[in-house]
Formats: sequence, C-alpha cells, structure tokens
Amino acid sequence: LGILLLDCDNAGANDADLAIRYGRGPYPGMLSEPLFTDHFAPMASPALVADDKADLGGLPLIDFTWARVHPLNPTWKNWFAAAGLPWVARRGQLRFSDEGHATQAALAGQGVALLSLELMAADLDAGRLLRLPGPAIPGHTYHLVRSAGHTPEPHVEAALSWLRSQTVR
Repeated sequence: LGILLLDCDNAGANDADLAIRYGRGPYPGMLSEPLFTDHFAPMASPALVADDKADLGGLPLIDFTWARVHPLNPTWKNWFAAAGLPWVARRGQLRFSDEGHATQAALAGQGVALLSLELMAADLDAGRLLRLPGPAIPGHTYHLVRSAGHTPEPHVEAALSWLRSQTVR
C-alpha cells in the first residue's frame, strides 16, 4: 500500500495506490474525493497572552511562505480583510519559509500565528495554544485521490474507508 501526502495542486503524477492532496484541484486523471476544508485562525502560546481576549495590535505576528502563491491562501492580509480590519505590513514580523517552523515559534511564545484549526486541535485542546478572537478563514481542501481507471485492491479500499472515518466534516 502506497500512501502519499502531496502538498498543494502542483505535485506530479505518481504510482501510489492513494494520496492525500492539499489544494483546490482538479486533479486530471485522478479520482478525487474532498475530505475536509481547512480553516485558519490566530493562535498563540498562553505564555504570550494573559487571556484569550488579547489584542493582535500589540503582539508580533508570525507568517510563513506558502509553497504555491494563490490569492485565496490563508494569509494575514486575507485574515485582516475577513475581520474588517485594515492590513498594514508590520516591521519586525517573524517570517518563515515553512509552516512547521511558524507553528513551533507560536508554541514557543514568539508571537501569533495564523494556523490550521484542524491540524492544531490537539494543541488547542491541551492548552498549549490559545485561539485568539476573530474569524476563522478557509484554507484549501484535503482531497483523497487515487488513479482513475482501476478498482482499488481490498487493502486500499480498507485504507480509504478508514481515512474517510477519521476526517472532520
């Protein structure tokens, strides 16, 4: 059984039995099934904020560069627009080339990051991160994909069923 996690819409073709792709699709030559859409909200370490009513204006923002530029990426600029607030790029804003590094910086109390509610659920539940006030904005969608034109083997079908049962809808 080959399972791949492929990032965004620009990953190439492969010989995997199934894959999870994060993007907007479509995926030519592939059967694609949306699993769930990601949502992003401001989060910070409890060590950084005294309570969950913190004002973002006085806190350093943590940003990361998306591998593929798209106007609908969940960015701070898009979050500020959704919140009805003016966006002004801040000097001293922390920037990373990787979402994982931005996440670790937020967990370490370095600032506020715009992070996935779905992927950070365990850290939110455990109190390692606090969700700050404001809207959650949509990210991209996780898709379960497999090659079109052949019936999946029973073990692949079992994996498909399990993945479907584990998703947040």
